[in-house]
Amino acid sequence: MSTHATQVAHAQVPYTLTRLGVVMTPEPDNELESEGVLNPASGHTPDGRLHLLPRMVAAGNVSRVGLAEVNCVDGVPVSVDRRGVVLAPDEGWERGLNNAGVEDPGSPGCPTWTCT
Repeated sequence: MSTHATQVAHAQVPYTLTRLGVVMTPEPDNELESEGVLNPASGHTPDGRLHLLPRMVAAGNVSRVGLAEVNCVDGVPVSVDRRGVVLAPDEGWERGLNNAGVEDPGSPGCPTWTCT
């Protein structure tokens, strides 16, 4: 391990991560999620609501980006309300021989992770 990697591995962080569970899983009857929901980006709306932008994978490895609003109870995320698809493979160049669609979404800079 390099010196830099060792320093990073031993760095002190000002928070503790506590895993509380899974907030979003594939809906059994949702064809757009038949192969999974994964690797969401997240962000807050100006009014403070927390949203996820999950990659939704359908049969044939066809990926879309969805939108889901996170429901919190006492500040703890407990479920999501799906709001639809925000990005889908619409053009021919977005389709390959064995797949189609988008990669995992990302969201730059999130100043807070608190559910409100």
